[in-house]
Amino acid sequence: MKWTIRTISLSFKAGAMLFAVAFCISGGGTSLSAAETAQPVAPDDPLTAYRTRIETQLAGNPENAALQRQLREIKTMQRRETMFFRENNPEMAGKLGSVLRRFYYRHQMFAAAEQIDRRLHAMKPDNVRTFALGETLLNSNKNQEAAELLRHCNWREDERSGKFLTALAAARINDPETTRRILAEIPDEHCSPQERLLAVTAAARIGDVQRATAGVAKILSEAPARENDALREYFSGADFAALLPDPAFQAALQTQSSVKGHDNCAGCPNRGTSRCDDADECR
Repeated sequence: MKWTIRTISLSFKAGAMLFAVAFCISGGGTSLSAAETAQPVAPDDPLTAYRTRIETQLAGNPENAALQRQLREIKTMQRRETMFFRENNPEMAGKLGSVLRRFYYRHQMFAAAEQIDRRLHAMKPDNVRTFALGETLLNSNKNQEAAELLRHCNWREDERSGKFLTALAAARINDPETTRRILAEIPDEHCSPQERLLAVTAAARIGDVQRATAGVAKILSEAPARENDALREYFSGADFAALLPDPAFQAALQTQSSVKGHDNCAGCPNRGTSRCDDADECR
C-alpha cells in the first residue's frame, strides 16, 4: 500500500498532507541538511526567493551537486510557470499546472499553488479542480472560502475524498452538523488511506474521539514505519488539539507500524523524476 500524504494544513508530507493529503499533508532526503529541506519559502514571489537562497548557498559551495540540482529544477519551474500563465488551452495548462503544483506543495509554497489552482478552476470548474483549490485554500487557512467552494460541489458517490474535504472545511468554520452528517455517510472500512486521513482530521476537529482515535491507530499501523514520526507530528497539530489530553487518543498515537520488510523507493521507475510522490526522499 503506497501512502501519499499531501494536504490540509497538513503542510506536511508523509515522510515530511493527503494529504499531503499532501500529506504535504503534504511536507517530505537529499544530501542537503534537514534544515534546508524543511525550510519553507517566502510567499512573495516564492520561486525567485527560493532561487536567490539557493544561489547564495551555491556561491559559498559551488561544487555541491545537490544545490546545483535544485537550482536547475528551480530554473525549469520558472520557465514552466511562465508557460503556464501564457497557456490558454485548458488541457495543456492542466499538465503544466500539475507539475508546478507538486513542486509548490513539496516546498509549502501554498500562495503560488493557489494561483495555479484558481486559474485552472476558472478554466474548467470540475470536481477535480474544485478539490485541488479547496485543498490549497485549507492549507492557506482560508477556511471560510474553502467551505463555501466545497459545499456547492456535487460530489459523485465514489469521490469520498471530496466529501471528507468538505467535512473538514465545515469543521474548520464551526459547522459540526455538516461534518457529522458526511462522516456518518461513509463508514471507515470503505476508506482509502488518504480518505481516512481526511476523515480522521475532520472527526478530530469536532471532537469525535471514537472515530478519530480508531482512525489514527489504523493509519499508524498501516503506514510504513519511516512515516510514523511525521504522522504523529501531524496528529499533534491544531486540528487535533481538543483530543490531545484524551488518554485513548494518546494510546492510539503510540501505535506502531505493522508493515513488514524494508521500505524504500529503490525499485520505483518514478524515482527522482517529477512523477515521484516523495521526490525529496528519492534523491
